[in-house]
Amino acid sequence: GEAINWNDGYVINGKYDASEAGTYTLNWADEFEGSSTDLSYWTGYNPGSLPTSVLGGNMWKYNAANEHIYSNGPEMPGKMSYITDGKLAFEHYRVGNDFFCQSISTSGALLWRYGVAEINIQVPPEPSTVSLWFNCSPNKVKMGGGKTMEIGSGNTFTEIDLIENYGHPNSFDACAHRWWSEPSLDGLTSSLSHNVALDPTFLDKNSSTHHELLEEKYGADGMADKTLHTYSWYWDKDQFKFAFDGRRWCTYDFTVSNGSVSIHALLTYFIIGSSFGNKTYGRTWKEGHPDYNIGYLDYCRVYQTDAITSQMIKSYTKDEYERPAVIVYPENPIVGSY
Repeated sequence: GEAINWNDGYVINGKYDASEAGTYTLNWADEFEGSSTDLSYWTGYNPGSLPTSVLGGNMWKYNAANEHIYSNGPEMPGKMSYITDGKLAFEHYRVGNDFFCQSISTSGALLWRYGVAEINIQVPPEPSTVSLWFNCSPNKVKMGGGKTMEIGSGNTFTEIDLIENYGHPNSFDACAHRWWSEPSLDGLTSSLSHNVALDPTFLDKNSSTHHELLEEKYGADGMADKTLHTYSWYWDKDQFKFAFDGRRWCTYDFTVSNGSVSIHALLTYFIIGSSFGNKTYGRTWKEGHPDYNIGYLDYCRVYQTDAITSQMIKSYTKDEYERPAVIVYPENPIVGSY
């Protein structure tokens, strides 16, 4: 894609000189060039109880190894997710009243703060939805070498959406969310509450958290479900910035927002959630919509620079938890010590 001038002359354009102070380097990535999904990077993400589909059936979800997220799931109707032509393909199926989709994450493989995250993706056609986001986990995180880190207070976390596509090929949203638990008065139960953390008051005048792909600019073959596009996110102690195909379209300033986002959080895992048939999220599947859809993720990357006190621990998923972690920028403290 095009180069992005994020801040103070830093340019993300695929060319790096690690020996140059303050430059950006590619510190974590999956280019999906192997013959199968790298399970030392990717595992599953359990979003909670088994959802009911819009047709009254179930929405079955699969992890990176094409195993059921829910233990009692039926046989897969197809490959679900696999590597092809240097991309991660992810499939959606409808079988009767049931829908089959993905819930994949890097849980345990990556913990980081500050830098640029970037994905290159062709989303599946409507009405399929796709979301790619980072979470700041509120729980204990296994981070390699048999060690566990305590992240947050256990009842609140931040979610950063690089893309939330609601089944529309010509638009998407990118945002930050805050989540927290609210115990009942008797302390016996709790519920999860949420709000959008990007207060519009603190977006710059040309910014919005919703972005349109205009057909007169991109053409019918340039829509998000017809070709690959690059979605980027910049993060430092003062701001978030989002870019699409190298063009920055949203900036959010922390310095005037009274700390409405957990800007110093450590992001603990990247999640790919993709589906259709959900009765409460995105476009509703109806008769006449396809029974099969497919999308492609070309790469997922995180760039960092020592100029903004970036931090990272690179580790492995639960199956290789005992392998030692690698600390990038070890001179910068990560939750005190590791």
